Amino acid sequence: MVENEKSFGYTLLLGVCMIISLMLIGKMLLYRPAPVHTPIGQPNAEGAQQGQTEGEGSKNMWLGEDEVAQMIEQYLPEDFPAKGISVAISHNGSVCAKGTLYKDKLAGYLESGSAMRSALIFLPAQFELQADFTAACSTEGQLTLTPQRIAAGGIELPVSALSPALSGALNEAVNQALQEKYEGYRSVRLMDGALELHA
Repeated sequence: MVENEKSFGYTLLLGVCMIISLMLIGKMLLYRPAPVHTPIGQPNAEGAQQGQTEGEGSKNMWLGEDEVAQMIEQYLPEDFPAKGISVAISHNGSVCAKGTLYKDKLAGYLESGSAMRSALIFLPAQFELQADFTAACSTEGQLTLTPQRIAAGGIELPVSALSPALSGALNEAVNQALQEKYEGYRSVRLMDGALELHA
């Protein structure tokens, strides 16, 4: 009786082991390794020059967010009141720009009676400004950033509070940089974390 129970136990254990073995063998036979995917819009740490590709008559280049931010700062006027600019780029056509604004340099960029000028009295000598833009590219390759939302020192303000002089200087800096540094590129497409330039 005991030997029969042991025999049944061994048979059951052997059956389970065989099923597991067959499952593992089947998985090995049917396994297909997933292809390694590198996002085409992802610039590497070496900079945009490494992000070039050439196809049939086309040449594309990718500029990462850090490089775009450095490019903007380089081409902004010396008296521009924002420093330490960073940008976040999204494929849906939105660009978020952040920077530290210095109140003493800001007055020249604000119209008298504007909401931003009124808000200055409540803000410290320097504060963070965040502006969300939508971006559009013309057929001539001009990039236009249109403000949709702004916040100064964590206080949300109406879009009209952002002086046209500030957004205009930002637009001019971006387009001047693209024209001078990347001559030959005629259109711009936004990707997650990068600008894609097309020849």
